[in-house]
Amino acid sequence: MTRIGVTGHQKIPAAARGSVSRMVRQALNRFTAPVAVSSLAAGADHIVALAALDAGGSLIFVAPGAQ
Repeated sequence: MTRIGVTGHQKIPAAARGSVSRMVRQALNRFTAPVAVSSLAAGADHIVALAALDAGGSLIFVAPGAQ
């Protein structure tokens, strides 16, 4: 199992979102059923989470500040 921790910018310019999404998907396609570990913040976290799910992987949600 490959786990990928996610953190990134929340405000990705609209003009760059397509390119960022394509590059993330391309990177995740190297793995079988990748697991994204994310707080699901807007922007990069969402892009990686959706790409992992679309690649047949799964998602582990991390709630920031939770104990």
